Amino acid sequence: MRQPGMAGTDMPTLTPRPFGSEEPRREAMCERYLLDMEGGKQTVHKQNKELHRTLPLVLVGSDINTCADTSTSITRPARNVILVGEAGSGKTSIINMIAGSTVAPISEVSGTRSCAAYPMEIGGLDYDIYDTPGVAGLRPDPVTKLVDSLRDGVSLLVFCLRGRITEDAVAIYQHVSQRLKGVPVVIVITGLEHEDPMESWWTKNEAIFDGYRMSFNGHACVTTVRGKGSIFASQYEESAVAVRDLITKHCLKDGQRAESQRYQETAAIATHPIHRWLHRWHYHWLYRWRYIVLLAAVCIFIIVVVVAVEASR
Repeated sequence: MRQPGMAGTDMPTLTPRPFGSEEPRREAMCERYLLDMEGGKQTVHKQNKELHRTLPLVLVGSDINTCADTSTSITRPARNVILVGEAGSGKTSIINMIAGSTVAPISEVSGTRSCAAYPMEIGGLDYDIYDTPGVAGLRPDPVTKLVDSLRDGVSLLVFCLRGRITEDAVAIYQHVSQRLKGVPVVIVITGLEHEDPMESWWTKNEAIFDGYRMSFNGHACVTTVRGKGSIFASQYEESAVAVRDLITKHCLKDGQRAESQRYQETAAIATHPIHRWLHRWHYHWLYRWRYIVLLAAVCIFIIVVVVAVEASR
């Protein structure tokens, strides 16, 4: 399979609709287009977007000569896959790993600043993979605008996490998953090149997510680096296969639209300072069973002391 961003061979001539030099080639589908979210301004390279949606769908039988051009009656809706997570969680590196080449630039300073889409093919199906800024706290505004702009809805959310759960990671998960109820959410844990095997991380940490009320339809424990001298090359290739399989297994055929009005009301409440304080208390205390047990023990102790004092009078 030709990777996005790489030059490919010419498409074969199809009938009755020739695919000649005057027609857009399939490589154009893989050109990157951006959604610039700065200042609330959205700029879409619509030509590439429409090109991706209306390319001829070729059905191939056992003989290459049995190809039929069905573009006049069939169009391919985008399977929109959105990667979310903190800055530095490895979202851009995951996209490059899926593609098999560097199609998404990696910044050494502040990471991704705008939402970017990368059309690519996985397992014979076309996907639009979206990279997003590493939003923090309870206000992932660029992601909100991206979701609202997708006419085909969202088919899969990929939550990216580097090694440990943080308060910002929990806030991002709650905010985005609440925004897109009904959309499958999978998690990709990065930075596990020193875990042997990488899957052991999930075995040791899976229960922690329950305490934060974070649930996922699937997971992949990966590394996004090959290491010096390609020391982690085998883990890297294993990771690429795992992420591709995760996407194809859990991606919806038809995208789910966002629940805009209810979400906006929820977001308005969620940004209030009191809610932010309650949010931190809620996840760091209420769902930690040891604190609940401690609180119960203190209450019982106080009751025993009060009863003893009253009895001695």
